[in-house]
Amino acid sequence: MKHCLTIYLLLIVLSMVSSCHMTIPEDNFNIRNRMISGDSLHIYSTLDEPVGRYFNENKTYYSVRFGKIRTLQGGIDGEPLQGVYELYVKKKLMMKGSFRNGLKNGKWFVWSANGTLNSIANYQAGIAQGEYKEFDQEGNLRLQGKFSKGQLNGLTKIVADGQSKTFRYKNGVVTDTLQSNSGLFKWMKVIRSTDDEY
Repeated sequence: MKHCLTIYLLLIVLSMVSSCHMTIPEDNFNIRNRMISGDSLHIYSTLDEPVGRYFNENKTYYSVRFGKIRTLQGGIDGEPLQGVYELYVKKKLMMKGSFRNGLKNGKWFVWSANGTLNSIANYQAGIAQGEYKEFDQEGNLRLQGKFSKGQLNGLTKIVADGQSKTFRYKNGVVTDTLQSNSGLFKWMKVIRSTDDEY
């Protein structure tokens, strides 16, 4: 009888422990996989089961298939990346951000080989959206602007050789330049020649 009671209690404890492991995170993804490729180390998570439809011709999707991280414009080719992603090259953190359903989502950081911050970008469902900053090799601000639907929009500050200029963008195209004239600012329309090469 004592052994039956012990076995019964053991089964109850095991069922409680296994039920604790049965809880699935809200995003239903694998935690912290590692992939080594040459000098690079990728730390990532993937969705256990793809959720929803993965097809939008204007977006680049990131997934894992056959032991490699793959990108595909317009759709998913493998298990979609999900959650925090980190890329290390020669043991140095070079990129950090997060994915949602295989698309970049949230704030992304990129560092140069010397460890200085190269850029900070924000993404929403795979599209650049919100504040964007670029820095030079010394860590000085080189460009600051905002993206809307994947294109620069609004005022964008560009710094070169200690001089800064501010441009107004609309749908990724410069429409005005802010020039300084004796401390007073005035807008000057940028005239684009039909001879411009793109």
